[in-house]
Amino acid sequence: MKLCAIRLNNVRRFTQPVEITGIGPGLNVLSAPNENGKSTLFDALHALFFYDAKSWRQKEAAALAPHAGGNPEISADIEVDGEMFRLSKTFTKTSGKGEVTVHRAGQLFKQSDAAEAWIQGLIKPPKDGGPAGLLWGRQGLTTLSAAKTDDTLAARRDLLSSVVGEIEDVTGGRQMETIRAILRADLD
Repeated sequence: MKLCAIRLNNVRRFTQPVEITGIGPGLNVLSAPNENGKSTLFDALHALFFYDAKSWRQKEAAALAPHAGGNPEISADIEVDGEMFRLSKTFTKTSGKGEVTVHRAGQLFKQSDAAEAWIQGLIKPPKDGGPAGLLWGRQGLTTLSAAKTDDTLAARRDLLSSVVGEIEDVTGGRQMETIRAILRADLD
């Protein structure tokens, strides 16, 4: 599964529609000053993939609503096995009334419980054939919890080693640090 675009409306500070498109293969970096909505964006993605649309009672889902009120709407364009899909969820305060749809190539593919089940199939654990892991560097998380299972730790280590490789490719790795040190010395 590849994430290609994210859209939010009525999610915390984003009371007007906002979208991030052009997410490509390899390493993508989202950078902005504090209090510009980066954590909100990732919390919304988390809700899209891990919270049932009908679960307003989950405090995390309810926390997505803006202070002015409204129903949080989250969607993402993803690529799965070469096909494009748009996942969309709307969380509502009315219990059991949230909406979830999956469109494939612009046509309704799944909705309601069938859509939730399809999304869950995308994120099944690695031991069940799911992805090696989602890069989810939550703010403040700096260590691996000892409470994690061996499978989870192995998947996370594999993911982190992949990310290190991507970062080294983009920045030049250790060679780039050597060049920077020489330049700093010359400038001094």
